Amino acid sequence: MGVREAKYRIAKWKAKYETSSKGKRRKLRPETEEKIKIAFIKLVALENAVKDILNETGVSTTMYVPYLAFGKEIYGLTRRHSGDELNMAIESVMAKWLGRRLDKAILEKIKKRVLGHRISKVKTV
Repeated sequence: MGVREAKYRIAKWKAKYETSSKGKRRKLRPETEEKIKIAFIKLVALENAVKDILNETGVSTTMYVPYLAFGKEIYGLTRRHSGDELNMAIESVMAKWLGRRLDKAILEKIKKRVLGHRISKVKTV
């Protein structure tokens, strides 16, 4: 199960954004497009990092989807919250996915990787 490349995601998002329901084309500002590019590049790198953890721990490929969803959800929280609020939100998300019978040790590894995940230099697509 491969992860879609960032340039594919960017093109798909841009096409959807620029097409409106009334047939008018919207123009995307260059700084917005650059932010979107960086966000998708980071997301692809994060998904690959989570898949590496799943490969290392021997998780069945049928279980990749929920673990990737958990990683994306934690990543989303890090973009919106910080400090104690982030920690409380993460605990809530952990409880949700533990309730869905995912392995706690693997979830902890993914959480640690997501929270420590930094891309020092992002090259544009």
